[in-house]
Amino acid sequence: MAFTAYNFPNQVRGDTWFFEITIRNEDNTNLDVTSNEYWLTLKSDIDQSDEQAALQLGPISGGANGLVTVTATPLQTDIAVGTYNYDFQEVTNGGKVNTLLIGKLKVVKDVTLVNTYVGGDNSVVTTSTSGTAVYGGETTTTSQTEIFFRTTPDGTLGITENASLAFDALISGKDTVTNESCAFQINGVAERDGNTSRIIGSTGKFVLGTENAVFDAAIEVDDTDDTLRVLVTPASTNRTVWSAKVDYTEVYYVV
Repeated sequence: MAFTAYNFPNQVRGDTWFFEITIRNEDNTNLDVTSNEYWLTLKSDIDQSDEQAALQLGPISGGANGLVTVTATPLQTDIAVGTYNYDFQEVTNGGKVNTLLIGKLKVVKDVTLVNTYVGGDNSVVTTSTSGTAVYGGETTTTSQTEIFFRTTPDGTLGITENASLAFDALISGKDTVTNESCAFQINGVAERDGNTSRIIGSTGKFVLGTENAVFDAAIEVDDTDDTLRVLVTPASTNRTVWSAKVDYTEVYYVV
């Protein structure tokens, strides 16, 4: 499949980016791409490794009507202003990789850096953020292991001072040898008061499906660096791949 050269419209740094891409057949009919995964990668230099990418989104699921929705949160788009090389790749269920789009995307500077909402007490400024943090990683041991942001080595979701952060996470894993799969949903609330961070009460965990009872997942708060940690436990020492999507809403105040 040949790629199409296309330059995206300019995007504002720190905004939510939203793209809808429709995958069509040669006869212009929409394809069912529910079994495929998609990746959007931005690099200032095409010779950079994926670890050096300014932004990499994926895996993104396709839809039965050929629609692939790509969303980047303000946290993810807070990158250096400039013109980036990008490509949009498809990975089929059989492992075939197709580059569908390739071109340039220019990131322009934002004007408003922080939205503030002042209530009746003008000495307290309240702000809020929301978005999605995407984690990924691999394990080759049966020990509980932490996974990190896909685009940032050792990166995790930070909790702002004087904040309450509600989260809802979907975590999935697959053993590459046995092909056993698992999926979990974990939600809860974390808070940070000064330099003390903790989970309020306990997290709710739902086993969406597992082919081996040893698989497990958890979310904890690291009180040392005030971050939300995603922890996974594989069923074997086989190479097991993991992905987690953490939707979050945080409110905090500045005195």
